[in-house]
Amino acid sequence: MDQGDFDGAISAYSHAISINPNDAMAYALRGNLYCVVMRDYERALADFDRAVAIAPNYAAAYRNRGYAYADSGEFVKALSDYNRAIAINPNDAFTYLNRGDAYAGIGEFVNAISDYNHAIAINPNYDEAYRNRGNAYSEIGEYDRATSDYDRAVSIDPNDAEAYRNRGSAYIRLGEIDKAIADYDRAIAINPNYADAYNNRGLVYSARGEFVKAIADYDRAISIDPNSALTYFDRGNSYAKIGEYDSAIADYSRVIAIAPNPAVAYHKRGNTHYAKGENDNAIADFDQAIALDPDDAVVYIDRGLAYHRTGEHDKAIADYGRAIAINPNYADAYNKRGNTYFVKSETDKAIADYDRAIAIDPNDAVAYVSRGLAYANIG
Repeated sequence: MDQGDFDGAISAYSHAISINPNDAMAYALRGNLYCVVMRDYERALADFDRAVAIAPNYAAAYRNRGYAYADSGEFVKALSDYNRAIAINPNDAFTYLNRGDAYAGIGEFVNAISDYNHAIAINPNYDEAYRNRGNAYSEIGEYDRATSDYDRAVSIDPNDAEAYRNRGSAYIRLGEIDKAIADYDRAIAINPNYADAYNNRGLVYSARGEFVKAIADYDRAISIDPNSALTYFDRGNSYAKIGEYDSAIADYSRVIAIAPNPAVAYHKRGNTHYAKGENDNAIADFDQAIALDPDDAVVYIDRGLAYHRTGEHDKAIADYGRAIAINPNYADAYNKRGNTYFVKSETDKAIADYDRAIAIDPNDAVAYVSRGLAYANIG
């Protein structure tokens, strides 16, 4: 059905309403089109409000108004409407599915699973309920149960690309990488424009050190969805791994341009400038990252390294101290502060920091070597 068909349908429902202003079904059907097709939630909600005002026991209207609320992020209102719909019609699997999705939207995954169970009990061949229950199991770390649900979903609908993609992600958590790639392959074969599947497969290739393959997948994902900050970030990481620093910087810059909070992108771009020896640019990026997220101890460490390299040792020591204040058990921060004290010939302070690093991590060989050099310096 093309857009003209939808416009024609809305016109027909509007005409029906003009003839009979108390036609609850016409309001509900028009509301569905406003909601699902046009994403015009204001008009959709107005129509559903009118439908339930005319017919207070119209379960589908409550359910669909709940969907409109959920789709616009108002999950509490959505749950209220789904509760009302279920009270009127307790045998509608679709409403249980939607309420489960709303619970998942607010992080109540146990309640979500309960609703998916109800949906499956009503309709044992409800592939979407199995898939979404699998998603909820994944969220609480029960990956074996998740893969079992995805298995059931794809057995019912072998063309459910989302189920293959999500099962692939669960397989990654279970360490079954080859199965994950096979699932992403299958999702892409079903839907060649599935950007998330390309991105996820790229992450697997990257984790395996196959960065060229990863970048090819990220390229494809970006060609489908050119506004995905996550994919630019992931591609930037792969470029950085193979030493293509300018390409990495370009990707992190793209993330900074489009992400609502690009602290991590500033951090990564700063690391890449540091790898290129561009210390001032690195420090500027670390400054931005810290301004956006002042509680990230690792950024202070990295800025400290840049200050150390430029000879600004007191600033480096201050940054390592901030990292330690955030995480008092950060052995590497003590190590690096010890190194800077050593360069400043403050050997006693250096040894004290190495002592602390070793107390936190007794298997840190680098700390022992550094402490040995400091002791030798005393001698």
